[in-house]
Amino acid sequence: MVGVDGSEAGFEALRQARRLLAPSGRLMVAIAVEERFAVHGGMSAPKVLDDLRTEAEATRQSAGELVAGLDNAETVVASGRPSEVLRSVAEREEADLIAVGTHWTSRPVGLLIGSVATTMLNESPCTVLIARAAGAEFPSARRFARRRQPRAPRHPCAGQRQRANRAPRTVLGVGQPKQLGAG
Repeated sequence: MVGVDGSEAGFEALRQARRLLAPSGRLMVAIAVEERFAVHGGMSAPKVLDDLRTEAEATRQSAGELVAGLDNAETVVASGRPSEVLRSVAEREEADLIAVGTHWTSRPVGLLIGSVATTMLNESPCTVLIARAAGAEFPSARRFARRRQPRAPRHPCAGQRQRANRAPRTVLGVGQPKQLGAG
């Protein structure tokens, strides 16, 4: 079973699930429409709801193209929160795998607002495959790739004074401790 949200990561999850599909297996693609978001449109709520449904239908058609040629593939659009829709469809269909894409939100954001991938990992009735878009960079790679530039001392002598006032450090190891100089 695959949850597709219309993102490249969601379609990558579908591609990977298709590759893993056993010859006699069945592939269920679920697209969730969160109609509750339409209320935030105020007076435009009916239009927002139509847009959500149109987007879900376009996602269903794109997913249908990716599963074309499979005899045992079905694509459904359901209303509700994505994690709840995926869990209920997986239980009903007795799925042995749920594949979802991830957008690699930061850990604090994921903790605050949650993510479908995290919810599926914790609450899924079966094994979960999490896919990211082809060529997507892992977010922490960006963070660690940036090097912090050392700050220049405020005054030309500030760094020298600071090093001169520092007490000698001791390195502990096998044998006698070695005294390091001030700096």
